[in-house]
Amino acid sequence: MSDPGLTISDLLPMSPLHVEVALHKFFAEGKQEPVPLSSFFTHTAEKRVRDVLHIRLLDVFLEAWKQYRAVTEAVESTRASRSTAVVKVLEHEITVTQHPELQIQWAGKTYAALRLDLELTAVVHGANLEITAGTVRSVGVGDVSVRLGLKYKDSKLIPDWESEPVNIPGRVNLS
Repeated sequence: MSDPGLTISDLLPMSPLHVEVALHKFFAEGKQEPVPLSSFFTHTAEKRVRDVLHIRLLDVFLEAWKQYRAVTEAVESTRASRSTAVVKVLEHEITVTQHPELQIQWAGKTYAALRLDLELTAVVHGANLEITAGTVRSVGVGDVSVRLGLKYKDSKLIPDWESEPVNIPGRVNLS
């Protein structure tokens, strides 16, 4: 996880995501019998799910850190003065729930979007945020472990997954 460009899709297992389960539920709503789906369609849908989840993990962290009072105060105080502040965030857990959508077009017909539930939890063992002129300019992070869940309605598309703690050395410059 030392790559600042690491994305949520990079964390997904290489094994299939069980997208066909979501597709069967999606197309079967209101129907009595199952809808046959081609393997090409399910493979294409899985690729698109991975594409939709191409979200930088660091961007998720930054959005969460903006909720911390010390960070918002440092952003405000440095905005006018153009000074630099370093905010230390001790061990903490970030939980983010997002609802990426997969728009389905098949055989010339556009269907309602398939809305997924993505839950990402990261345990961060300390972070230093350097804030200059109201903007986070660099981040130094200690050990991080990540839990990831992806569902469609009540069906898990990936089994519960959690990484081992990984040390992220150095600082990531954002400016």
